[in-house]
Amino acid sequence: MYSSRAWNDARLSRRIDSLADRGARYAYTRNGDNTVSFSGQSARMICAEEIMAKMGDVNDDGSTLVEMFEGTGVFAHPLAEALKGSKRLSSTVGAASEMNAEVASRLEAILASRNGMDLSVTASDGEAGVLGNPEKRRVILNSQGYEINQVFMKSCIGALCADQIINKYLGDSMMGVEGSEIEKTNSDKQIEAYGKTYTAMEHNFDEAFGYFYGRAHDAGALSLAQPTGGKNDAMLYKYLIYIDGGAQPGIAKELLAAYIKGRSAIVANDYAERDEAREEIKALVKRIVLLRSIYYVESAMKKLVDGKAPAADDDKMASFSHSLSEGVGFLYSLRFTHGVELDVLESAWDMTREDLQAYRDELAKLE
Repeated sequence: MYSSRAWNDARLSRRIDSLADRGARYAYTRNGDNTVSFSGQSARMICAEEIMAKMGDVNDDGSTLVEMFEGTGVFAHPLAEALKGSKRLSSTVGAASEMNAEVASRLEAILASRNGMDLSVTASDGEAGVLGNPEKRRVILNSQGYEINQVFMKSCIGALCADQIINKYLGDSMMGVEGSEIEKTNSDKQIEAYGKTYTAMEHNFDEAFGYFYGRAHDAGALSLAQPTGGKNDAMLYKYLIYIDGGAQPGIAKELLAAYIKGRSAIVANDYAERDEAREEIKALVKRIVLLRSIYYVESAMKKLVDGKAPAADDDKMASFSHSLSEGVGFLYSLRFTHGVELDVLESAWDMTREDLQAYRDELAKLE
């Protein structure tokens, strides 16, 4: 089974219990000023959420999706609208893994395929359109039978959030190796030179926090006694809540404890403890993406009929495509968390149990 000290270390468990008793929160001040800031992360996540919503809206023609992705479209949320020019999704996705051009091109092609799609057509094998009963599940499918807003959003979970957390903000360059300028200014707490209320290292760690909790309801109020709040999120935090309530109870407390441990260690200039925390966070983020990849592949398998996609029943096919499309996005996300490329090439209409079992077998190698 997949293992990590983040959930197997008894010492960490005792530390979590101790912090929980004190109601520990991810909230930090200096000289009475708040030192936690991650508005840019929240803005990008809002941008992705608004794009996903428009993609799934049968009353929207999809003509502005690419512009929104590139930061030139119009957003309803004031934070996203205010920061869209400097917080563009197109320049961020896959960037920490040095795959920005490839990833942005893939996601932009998905968005472009929605532009002008004839939504009066019932989707069928080889033809894009709408499928399913709106009282049950109605989905917008591309010509291969995939619900493209789900593929887009779940791909962003890895290409945007997990990539930035694991491969950028918790990496050595942003945390500052021994003797680096980032470490020196943090140790001396040279906030005046940085021109903020926080040090560069503190802010970098906050940005890693923001890519996970940036859309959580009042993230600063979450505590180890109450590590989850409202589901004001469509990305990693949403699935943390699901997993905490099912596949791995306690993971929400473990993750928040690791973030608090790391940020507190940075304030205290304890870089060994900070490094322990960032490895714990990375392992838990990877775990979340893997568990949801498994969940959606298995969910799609349960919706097959006689070992094949239920193409003859519109409602069943809509439900199957929804699960499968979420799985496709999560499988794509694994390249940013595990370095594994599991691209789904088959048409959803032609998907079989053997195809899905092959993907499940590959996921088993990562457990």
